[in-house]
Amino acid sequence: MPSYKIIASGWVQGVGYRSHTSQCARALNLKGTVRNCQDGTVEIYVTGLDSEVDRLMLSLEKYPNPNNLTKLHKQAVESGVNYSGFEIVFDEGD
Repeated sequence: MPSYKIIASGWVQGVGYRSHTSQCARALNLKGTVRNCQDGTVEIYVTGLDSEVDRLMLSLEKYPNPNNLTKLHKQAVESGVNYSGFEIVFDEGD
């Protein structure tokens, strides 16, 4: 399965973006993680069918308000991780 790193920039922290990402990814049977970064972005690692990753991207572009998102960047990555599901990663301070 292909794997991707997605970075969401803009007003994406404190608005339920991680929760929304996790719910959508699970509904699409995608595996991976989502976490807040110190620079204000949200980082997503996702593994699954390209068509389902594209559907996730469409959902992420619209939540919570398309005006809040300034950039959504997807990059193919080599993943040696075998994710069992899709999880929110909570860092210290979350």
